Order: sequence, then C-alpha cells, then structure tokens
Amino acid sequence: MLIHGINFDVEWSKFDKAASFFIPTIDVDGTKKIIQAECKRLKMKIRTKGVTENQIRGVRVWRLE
Repeated sequence: MLIHGINFDVEWSKFDKAASFFIPTIDVDGTKKIIQAECKRLKMKIRTKGVTENQIRGVRVWRLE
C-alpha cells in the first residue's frame, strides 16, 4: 500500500479481527482515505482514528469483522 510515496507492506491476510496497526503520518485524513479504499476493495470492515502515540502523529486501524 503506497502512502505519500512510502510503501507500507501490510499483510492483509494476517490482519485478524480485533487486531490493529499504526501508520505514522502527518496527513491523517489522506492516509485514512487510502486505507479505507484498500479495505473496501478487500471487503474488510475497519475503523480508523487519527492518534498520537509516543509523540508520533499517525493513524490507528482496527479490524472489526
């Protein structure tokens, strides 16, 4: 998954229900749109939220179903 020129290799087949991952980014809204589009293509229900973890701004993604 390419986000702002950086390739994030997400192993979607191993992204289990109730699991989450964090992607550091300054453009939270743009990153959320890219992730949501990819998950829609994969028919995967997720929740995304802009968060700050360890003083790093980014997006946390949870798999719902």
